Amino acid sequence: MELKIFLPKISVGFKLAGVYRILFDDGSFYIGCSVDLKSRSHGWNGIIKKPFGVSAEAVGGQVIAKIRICGSATMDILEICAPDEVKDREAFYLNMYKNDSLMLSVADCQFKPVLQYNKRGTFIKRHVSIAAAAKYNNTTLNRIQEVLNGVRKSHHEMTFVYESDYEGRRKEINKDRYMFGLPPKNKNAKVLQYTMDGDGLVATYDTYAAAARSVGCVDNNIKRAISGRQKTAAGFRWALSEVV
Repeated sequence: MELKIFLPKISVGFKLAGVYRILFDDGSFYIGCSVDLKSRSHGWNGIIKKPFGVSAEAVGGQVIAKIRICGSATMDILEICAPDEVKDREAFYLNMYKNDSLMLSVADCQFKPVLQYNKRGTFIKRHVSIAAAAKYNNTTLNRIQEVLNGVRKSHHEMTFVYESDYEGRRKEINKDRYMFGLPPKNKNAKVLQYTMDGDGLVATYDTYAAAARSVGCVDNNIKRAISGRQKTAAGFRWALSEVV
């Protein structure tokens, strides 16, 4: 069994962080990340050389099994990045190839997209992974996972849900809006238009009608998007400004 490693020459004492790929002879591949690619490559070699049936089988999982079947594999770099960005960049590539049947599956759910809402059920942001959500909210992975798994209802007055689970949990997330409807009309409340991923504020409107005219849809669609009855309207995310 052989793992051919293609990494740039790294000086002694210097660590190179990034996302790597292990490519097998049959075309299948595995994507991983590390804050120390050289050390990770040595780790894979050490696991591969251990006798079959040793606990390393559980560590290497399907990667080890695949190398045993194919006989050899190649490890190369997909991207070099800062150490604190490796999880986000790994999630980017895993999401890019998620529909590729040749990619070995990821055992856990940490790379599934996560949606974030505030306590009123207003959409805040779409995160590419749990790690990205934790980083954005300056908290730990465990806290985000506890909300996702239902151990706690919220964290710092924020609710998190896997994007794939949203339809099933929509009424739970937007409970107040489903029970009491949209917030009462207030002249100081503004209609906020956001990009599809929720990252950027596109425009602010005084009324639903003005927002609807701007994007070319009926104002009821925007109301439904704000209430949580649908995710978007006219290709945008929508929210009402907080009234103090």
